[in-house]
Amino acid sequence: MKRGIQLLIVALASAGLVFSGCDKPAEEPATTEEAAPEEPTEEEAAPEEEVVEEEEAAEVNEDMYVNAAFEVTCVNAQIEDPARATEIKNEIYPRYGFTEESFNAAQEQMAERESVKMAIETRMEKCTAELAESLAEAGAAEGEEAAAEEAPAEEGSAAKKAPAKPRPAKTGSMNGNFGGGGFEGASIRMMVRPDFKVNGQVRGNREGAAFAIPFNGEVSTDGTISATGERDGNTVSVSGKLTSAGAAGKIEGSVHQRDYSVNYNAN
Repeated sequence: MKRGIQLLIVALASAGLVFSGCDKPAEEPATTEEAAPEEPTEEEAAPEEEVVEEEEAAEVNEDMYVNAAFEVTCVNAQIEDPARATEIKNEIYPRYGFTEESFNAAQEQMAERESVKMAIETRMEKCTAELAESLAEAGAAEGEEAAAEEAPAEEGSAAKKAPAKPRPAKTGSMNGNFGGGGFEGASIRMMVRPDFKVNGQVRGNREGAAFAIPFNGEVSTDGTISATGERDGNTVSVSGKLTSAGAAGKIEGSVHQRDYSVNYNAN
């Protein structure tokens, strides 16, 4: 019996059935989800400030303004009926490229210029009721002439261009000084218009007494200047030559009962 038990134990040992400690099951690693990286927030671009450019004030043509201002001033002085005066002025404004509003704006800009005031004052000496009334007709005639010149030629026909009108070598306002003969601070101001008309003024002091003499005249197609004037017993005769550089010549006459003859150069 004892022998049988021993053999059973040996058999079991050889078969590898000896009991051993139970192994603990391995823990499965916990799976964790990685958080998705946040996308950076785009900053809104700051709006750029708009740069507002200042518009340059339109430059007023002095010659055109003087022509319009003289005619408007003449109408205001001579036409008593307000409705008729307005009717004539409405013909004048477009003749020189203005509306009533743009003319008023130009007046604020130009009215205090000495050359402008002098030119208008000189021409107003010829303003009459007949002249003021005729300005409406002159405006209509010039408007029709301008429209005819600007009308396009018919298709297929040869365009006939009107010959260019002659113009003075230089137009607009010119200024110069002169001395000698007892004059102090004496100057000449001259305006040459595209229609070859000349007007202006000589002024200053002679032996302490002031004088101012307006003059009117014309310049020929070859540039010869001829103009005269008189005020308060003082006289002036302006002669000379007009070129693209300006005007130069002689001023002669009488100031404070004394004759004079001096040279001038205006540009």
